[in-house]
Amino acid sequence: MAYRLINNNYHSSCMGKQYQCDFLNDIGKLPTSKRIGAKQENDTVSDDPCGPGSECFCFEDGSIWILGIETDTWVKVGYKYGGASGNTGGSGSSITSYNQLNDVPLKNLTAHTSTPLVLSNLQAGIYKIAGNYSITDNSKSMSASESGDLFIISNNEIMGMASDGVTLFNIQSNGTYTTDTYTTTDSVSTEILKQLNSDVFNSQIEDKITENLSYATNADIDNLF
Repeated sequence: MAYRLINNNYHSSCMGKQYQCDFLNDIGKLPTSKRIGAKQENDTVSDDPCGPGSECFCFEDGSIWILGIETDTWVKVGYKYGGASGNTGGSGSSITSYNQLNDVPLKNLTAHTSTPLVLSNLQAGIYKIAGNYSITDNSKSMSASESGDLFIISNNEIMGMASDGVTLFNIQSNGTYTTDTYTTTDSVSTEILKQLNSDVFNSQIEDKITENLSYATNADIDNLF
């Protein structure tokens, strides 16, 4: 087999996936987000399209390849074991970016302005995303902060963390989603101050004071002096 899909536990053919291949010339046979790959014998899933950020490990030289977002092409980003040939354990490293490390706890992604990054198509993990993104394929496009927002993606739930609060997106089977929003302490404090300064709140305080004073007797008032 020239190449194979390592893990088939994906609910969407456009999600980021992981592959292995025998030789460097097998890289051109891999699928992309816009085309199917070369058909593999006795394999009905490896040639399905895959999403940006998909990875492939090549046995021939130990190189790691990642599928680009806008380019939709496979690009060599480094070597799994460092050096020019991972299988020989050569010294040195061609890794020049944090994202090229194996099993990184946080992946950095930047979406093109005209092509929002679809979060529900990404593999489970923690991401820092800059640019435009959408929660599902058929949802509206949103923009992350200039420095990027954090997202924790797990199955059908996505938690977004920004400077103004935390939002939990619950993905539905029909491609829609519901949200639960948790504001920051600053937002809560501002809301409390608004309530304290409202006419309704002040009126409620006055009514309560009047109610309590109405039960005072003349003797109770005399005892105050």
